[in-house]
Amino acid sequence: MTKTKWFGYTVLLGALPILMRLLVKVVASDRMVIEWISAADMLSFGLLLSVTNISGIESSSATRDGSMTVHIVASLTSVALICALFAATMISNDASNILDIGKTKFASGILALSCLVLSFAVWDRLISYAASS
Repeated sequence: MTKTKWFGYTVLLGALPILMRLLVKVVASDRMVIEWISAADMLSFGLLLSVTNISGIESSSATRDGSMTVHIVASLTSVALICALFAATMISNDASNILDIGKTKFASGILALSCLVLSFAVWDRLISYAASS
């Protein structure tokens, strides 16, 4: 896989919920109140990246060093954090005053961005291993 394929297959596919929400926001009438981005969109993006990291590492035969173990642990940790934050956002949808929506979006954005950076690091390493072997 190349970095271009990683970007197209993983990043753009993971960003589809965000892109679809933006498209609906643009074409919707002014009477419809639609957020530009939601915490759930960002969390699903981070989850897809993390699961793809784990799958890529586990399916690669060239990655049996300690750095890949660190990447797996980081990806699993991000999956756990994403699931916890996603559950909290679902609970807060039922009881609207439990969580601060702004802080939840901020935390979701930081988590999604960290998953993107981690995913780039993982796939950069996997692509480098594949090219050198």
